[in-house]
Amino acid sequence: MIEIIKKNGSGYLSTFSPAGVLCGKTRYKNLLCALLKDFEFIKAFIFSGDNFENVSKAKPITFSIWKYHKNVYTDVESLKLKINELFHNPLLPIKPKYIQFKRMDLLKDGWKCDTMKYIRGELGVINNERFNSPKSKILQQKVDGGGSEMVEENIIKELNIPYIPSELVYGLWSTVVGNYAIIRHPLHFDGAYVHLPNFNKIETMEILTYSIMYAIIQDLKTGYYNNKNKFNFIGIIGIFKFGGNQLSKGVYNLLYKYGLCKIGDKTIEEIFEIINWHKKEIYELISNANKYLKLISEEVAKRLEKIGYWDYLPIPKDFKIVSEETINV
Repeated sequence: MIEIIKKNGSGYLSTFSPAGVLCGKTRYKNLLCALLKDFEFIKAFIFSGDNFENVSKAKPITFSIWKYHKNVYTDVESLKLKINELFHNPLLPIKPKYIQFKRMDLLKDGWKCDTMKYIRGELGVINNERFNSPKSKILQQKVDGGGSEMVEENIIKELNIPYIPSELVYGLWSTVVGNYAIIRHPLHFDGAYVHLPNFNKIETMEILTYSIMYAIIQDLKTGYYNNKNKFNFIGIIGIFKFGGNQLSKGVYNLLYKYGLCKIGDKTIEEIFEIINWHKKEIYELISNANKYLKLISEEVAKRLEKIGYWDYLPIPKDFKIVSEETINV
């Protein structure tokens, strides 16, 4: 249809497509570039997939209208999608009327998300390049089945956060958003890339601290009774290790600085003391692990909304319209 309109020299194009077409994803890049290069964006709506036959309700569908305009080079950040009234999405923390796009730093461009290589035997984390990546976003001791170790060798771009190693930040953020993470993505993000937040905001650092407690409590819940915990703190009075020394220091710095954040009626600091000193209250904590995990999720959701994490659909920061010779529709 694009080629027919180009040959005619005028015309309008309307299409239903997965939202991923407009997200700068590699598999759709040629199609998006062909649209942006020679078509002026008119209007677009976004629907939930459950309004269509044989489409998953978790799949956002866009209906967009374009007008042929040779060499117009439409800016991807000017696209604006109206959320249709048929867009039913209980996962959205807020109810925006429009969705827009923005070039952002992506998780996958900051570190090597999925090396599956043994480097130092450090704690690793499951790959989370896209919001719909299917595996549970957990910290793990082996990465040969998927993911990467949280080590300097896997860093592509240093974040330069004082006293917090970049590999820890990338690893923790891999567990925060997406399928089977602390917070599931809003429906319209489905196959979009996971983007990085603004780490200069206090709320972002608090989210990282909550993600530490989420990992520890989740680990207690699954490993306490069979002595298969990943983190070395149970039964060793006053000693805590979160992987190697580098990660442990970073974790301690986050817990020390943001330990007064609340999880229900307790602070992070109070819960950490119960765990680290093996107090009798730990059995109550383990018995109510799901409650604490839910409370942490709620605190993380509040902060994601506050920092505007869901305000835009992420586009790769280096996205640009490729030359006509490269476009192959």
